[in-house]
Amino acid sequence: MALENRQFQTVRRLWRDGTARAKTMMQADDFGFGTQIRKSPYFDATVRWGAKGFSVYNHMYIPRDFGDPEQNFWNLVNDAILCDVAVERQVEITGPDAARFVQMLTPRDLSKMAVGQCKYLSLIHI
Repeated sequence: MALENRQFQTVRRLWRDGTARAKTMMQADDFGFGTQIRKSPYFDATVRWGAKGFSVYNHMYIPRDFGDPEQNFWNLVNDAILCDVAVERQVEITGPDAARFVQMLTPRDLSKMAVGQCKYLSLIHI
């Protein structure tokens, strides 16, 4: 993995320098991946749309760098951005105390949530 990371950093540095070779090299097939970490189903699309760096989240590569952070912010505010949410996981909790149990795990008010409805939420450690 260390060698793959060095290769990626080299490509990234060349890309920032505007080297045509780096732009040619920066294709989805050129990234080296181990067996413990998966590519998301949207990985190739994120590379096509300019992902320049990845982090590992939930055993999956997630794009973290699409270039200029300020431009990314204004794209979010005024236009649209690409978000790879494949790393997120869905959980179904069932049983007679399911609603009460889930409410204990999050600060978000779920009292008006319908059966079968999905919500994004943060879980807290209790």
